[in-house]
Amino acid sequence: MWFSLFAIVLILAMTFFQGLQGLFSALITCILTVLAAALAFGLYEDLYFGQLIRFQPDHGRSIALVGIFIIGLLVLRGLFDAIIKGNMHFPLYVDRIGGGVVGFVSALITVGVLAVGVQMLPFGTSFLGFSRYELVDEQERAVAPPEDADQEAIRTFRSRIDYRTVKHRRRSLAGFFNPDGFAAGIASHLSANALQGRNQLSAVYPDLLGSIYNAQSAHFNASRIAVPSDSLRVEAWWFMPNKSPIDSLHDRVPVETPEGQGKSGQRGPGSTLVRLERIKTEAGAGPEQRYIVVRVNLNSEARDEDNHHRFTTEQVRLVARVGKPGEVREFFLAGINHAFQTANSHDQAQPRWVKLYRGESIARQNESGGLNLDWVFAVPQTPDFTPLFVEYKQNARAALSPAQDKSNEPQVPTPLKPPARKAKPGEEPPQEPAPPQPFDNKPSADASPSPQPQPSTPRPGSPQPSTPRPGDRMQDRVSGIGPTREGIFSTRLPFTLTDYGASSLELGGGVLRGGHVWANLDDNWKPLSGSRGPIETFEEPPGIKLLQISVEKLQPASWIGGILGTAIDNIQDFYLVDEGGKKFMPVGMYAVAMAGGRPTIEIRFLDDIARGMARLPKFERIRPRDLQGDYALFFLFHLPPGTRPVHIHTGRTNVDLRDFNLVAPN
Repeated sequence: MWFSLFAIVLILAMTFFQGLQGLFSALITCILTVLAAALAFGLYEDLYFGQLIRFQPDHGRSIALVGIFIIGLLVLRGLFDAIIKGNMHFPLYVDRIGGGVVGFVSALITVGVLAVGVQMLPFGTSFLGFSRYELVDEQERAVAPPEDADQEAIRTFRSRIDYRTVKHRRRSLAGFFNPDGFAAGIASHLSANALQGRNQLSAVYPDLLGSIYNAQSAHFNASRIAVPSDSLRVEAWWFMPNKSPIDSLHDRVPVETPEGQGKSGQRGPGSTLVRLERIKTEAGAGPEQRYIVVRVNLNSEARDEDNHHRFTTEQVRLVARVGKPGEVREFFLAGINHAFQTANSHDQAQPRWVKLYRGESIARQNESGGLNLDWVFAVPQTPDFTPLFVEYKQNARAALSPAQDKSNEPQVPTPLKPPARKAKPGEEPPQEPAPPQPFDNKPSADASPSPQPQPSTPRPGSPQPSTPRPGDRMQDRVSGIGPTREGIFSTRLPFTLTDYGASSLELGGGVLRGGHVWANLDDNWKPLSGSRGPIETFEEPPGIKLLQISVEKLQPASWIGGILGTAIDNIQDFYLVDEGGKKFMPVGMYAVAMAGGRPTIEIRFLDDIARGMARLPKFERIRPRDLQGDYALFFLFHLPPGTRPVHIHTGRTNVDLRDFNLVAPN
C-alpha cells in the first residue's frame, strides 16, 4: 500500500501549502487545475497517436497525459500571475480554511492525474502494493502467491489461477481520497458537458481506470501490452444463433479421473480433464442477455517475439451504445473459437466457441496472413444495441459497421476456413481465383485487349465517403490520409491534358517522366483544350508496374489536431508496405479539387533520379483544406510484378489495402 500512502501524504502536503497561499490564490489554482486536467485527458491520445506511438508505444500515454497537464498548468498559472498582480484579503481563518478547502480539490486533481499517469506505465497490474482489482476466492480471501514462492512462481502465478473460482474485487487508491477516480470523473463529466468537443472521454473509455488496469493484465512479461494501431481488422459480426450444439457457446466442465488413469491413458496419480458442455443463452449470458460474435484478423505486427499471440479476456473489449438515451458501455471477451476451429484446421463436429472466464489468458500461434479469431461477447438483449468498435491491447481499434452484420443472413458465417492447400513437391500449384478487379474492362470475344483503366475523378455534387465503409479501419483525423477509395495498376491520367502550366517538365510522346504540372478544368471537371504537347500517361520503367491509390484526405477537427495534421502534411512520411514488410516510397501524387474557386488538377511526379531518394514536394495550388467535398487524391507507387501491397504508412493509423487484394501484374 505504499502507493496509496504516498498519494495521501502528497494530497495533505499540497492542501496545507494551498491553505498558506490564501483563498484567492487557491481558488485561481483550483480553476486552472480543472482546466489543465480536462485538457490533458481530452488530448493525450491525440498526442500519443500523432507523435509518441512510434517511439514510446508502452510509455507514450503516460508521457502525453502528465506532460500536457503539467505544461498546461504552468503556462496558465504564469499567464494569470502576469495579468492579476493584486490579491484579495479575507479574515485570517476564512483565508486559511477556505484556501485549504479549495486547495484540497486542487490536490486531489493534481495527485489524481499523476497517479493515472503512473498506472499507465508498464509496471503490471500492481505498483507499490496497489492493484485496481484484487483477486479473491469464494470466501473473499485474497488469492496471492505463497510467501515462500520464488521469482518464477510469482511471475507465472496469474497464468495458473483457476478463474472459475475467483472474483475481482475493485479497490480505490488511497481509500476515501480516491484521487485518480476523482480526476478522471471530473474530466469525463466536463468532456460530456461544459467542455464538450468532437469526442467524449466516456464514449471511448466508459471506465478509464478499469481500462488502464486491463491493459496491464498480461500474464507473462514477454507478452506485449500495446500493439500497432493497424494490427486489427474486423471481417464480420453477428449474434450467436444458438440453434444447434455446434453453433453455441460451450463451457469446460472438469471431470475427475480415478487414480492410475491420468491424461492420455498414462498411469499415475489422479488428474483433471475437461469436457465441453453446451451453454444455453439464457443461462450462460445471464438474464435478458445474448452473445455477439466478432470475426477478426490479427496481423503479424501484433504477435510476440516467439510468433504467438497472447492476450487475456481483459485486453479485448467491445464498446457499444445501449438504449435510446445513448449510454456507451464496454464488454469484455466472454468466449473464443475452439482450438480446432482455427485458420489452419477446422472440425465440423467440434463446437465452434468456448466460454472464457474473466482474467483467463489465450495463446494462439500466428499464421500466414495473420491470425483469424472469433471473439464472443455477452451483451444485453435489447433492440437498441449498436456496436461501435472493438479494441485489442489499447491501440488497435476497428469499427463494426452495419454492412458487416451477418445476423439476418439465412446462414451465419461458417467456421474459420483453412488456408489454400500448398502444392506437394512435383505437383502443380492449385489454381486460385482471380482477384476482384476495381474496374470492369472485359473485352468482347473478338475485340483487341482493352486499354488500361482510367482513375475515377470527382463529379460536381457526387457524394464522397465520410463514414467508415465495410472493412475500413477506424482512422483518426490527424493521420493526413485515410481510408482507400480505390486502387488500380495503370499509367493513364484521368484525362489527357493539352492546356496546362508546368515547371521542371520532362515529357516525351505523351509520357510524363517528371515535373510539376497544373491545369484548370471546366465547370464539368473536364480538361480545357490547348496547344501544348499532350500529357496522357505516367512513365513506367521496364519490369515495373505503376499503382495508383486513391485515398481520403482527413481533416483534423480540433486545434491540436490541426497542428499535428499540418506537421504530418509537411513531413509527408508516407510509404507503401508489402506483405513481406518491404517499403516503397511514392514516386508521385496528383489531386483534382476546387482551388481558388475553380476545378483544378495538380500533379507532382518525380523523375528517375529523384525517385527513392527525395520526398514528394507539397502541392502549391491545391491546399489541404481544398481536399473536401468533391475531390480526388492519388498517390503513385512503382512496384515489381507480384508485389502484394498491405498498407500505406502514415506515421499514425496506417491506411489498409488488404480488402482490395491488389497484386502487381506480370
